[in-house]
Amino acid sequence: MQYLIIDRRPAELTSLPKPVRRLLRKLRDNLWLSGAAIALLSATFTFTVIANLSLAQLAENHFADMQVAMLSLPRPQSEDITIVLIDEKTVMKYPYRSPLDRSLISDLLQALEAKSVAAIGINVLFDRPTEADKDLRLYQQLRSTSVPVVLSKVSSSSGFSAEQVWFANEFVGNLRTGLSLIYRDPVDHTVRASLLRQVQRRTVQLGFAATLADAVGVELPPQKSIAIDYRMGPDPFTPPFPIYAAHEVAALPAAALENRIVLIGSDLGSASRLRTPLSVLDDGFNNDLPGVVIEAHILSQLIENRSRATTSARDTFLVTLLMAAIGCIVSLIPVTLVIKLVISLALLPITCPSLKAR
Repeated sequence: MQYLIIDRRPAELTSLPKPVRRLLRKLRDNLWLSGAAIALLSATFTFTVIANLSLAQLAENHFADMQVAMLSLPRPQSEDITIVLIDEKTVMKYPYRSPLDRSLISDLLQALEAKSVAAIGINVLFDRPTEADKDLRLYQQLRSTSVPVVLSKVSSSSGFSAEQVWFANEFVGNLRTGLSLIYRDPVDHTVRASLLRQVQRRTVQLGFAATLADAVGVELPPQKSIAIDYRMGPDPFTPPFPIYAAHEVAALPAAALENRIVLIGSDLGSASRLRTPLSVLDDGFNNDLPGVVIEAHILSQLIENRSRATTSARDTFLVTLLMAAIGCIVSLIPVTLVIKLVISLALLPITCPSLKAR
């Protein structure tokens, strides 16, 4: 008698290689192995989405910024760094606002030197001439000041014209200069990191804050870039660094500035401010920071040898895998949905170490 043998397996499975068919049978017969496979696939999918979709990255960045703004520990106000801001009230005392009147910078240098500051960082660009007598006075004063002075460097890679670069090089030649190397995230334009050094024409050029730190004898870390560990003030009403308007400096007592590193920069409206993780606390402008203030945060971090822990791609994937595994395990427990929810919430603290590391 002849029998007709019918293969009842789906055509899709019969076309698969034998090792794959054996794996699928094991997954079908073993509930826990199935859960592990689902967790792995879920973690891989989630990690890939977060890493490649700008919308998901935006949400991830916002969550990380909330942690920085709300969970960072308060610190005493810095005793090493003071900020001098050229604001609207300051420029109103001079005949023009752009470029900044060179006599303003000269007067500041003279006043700060008289108050025995430790060093001066001028986060102002000198990329074009103004009045000849004022330019000459500042040119000479920069080279005769008895305290270390660091100036912002003008670079063609930053979009300046050849004429601007030439004038800047002539004006600040043979002086300490540092590039502005703070990094704006391309997704949401928030400043979370900064380069410490950059190679230009086979020469290593330090960033502005790194040059200042080097000028006062701070040993710089070996890495090329750092995640900025924003310094929080001691309370919501006290800034992390003493801040004075430029037109108030001459009237300050010497003790307010003695042995401090003074950073000079402008704060002339929203155009001169950058978004930071602290900006999530309000509508943005109040906690957007002038570039010179961000440089002060970087300098403080270098002086105190602080670092902000970040999570590597591997660690992020492992945490995602752990959370997916927990979800699968909880879903397989034969209890009611309410109890599963309670168990999930109870297991959530397992992920806390990863949250602190970010």
